[in-house]
Amino acid sequence: LSEDEATEVEEDSIANLVANKTGILILPEDLVEFTTSRFTDAEVFAARHVNDLIPPNNDEYYVRLDVAQRGLGTGSCGPQTLEKYTIHGGTYRIAFWLKPVGYD
Repeated sequence: LSEDEATEVEEDSIANLVANKTGILILPEDLVEFTTSRFTDAEVFAARHVNDLIPPNNDEYYVRLDVAQRGLGTGSCGPQTLEKYTIHGGTYRIAFWLKPVGYD
């Protein structure tokens, strides 16, 4: 998918503000990985090509927060993921606060 669907990393805050400067500020307790998208997971997975995704005519965004994401490589047709990027089984915790921004 395009870079619009890529993972971003932010240490202090993640903000997704619409044109009128209102939205939700997501304040993670620790480093998190996230993606923002105009599309649902179902729409992304159903698209055969990125140009099949037509942005909706609304102000909706989908935010996906992850504790971590596995690095590149699955070993199926190339090298395995480097050990430092491998995510091992276990219990992970993510904590964050949601704060409205720009509302009176």
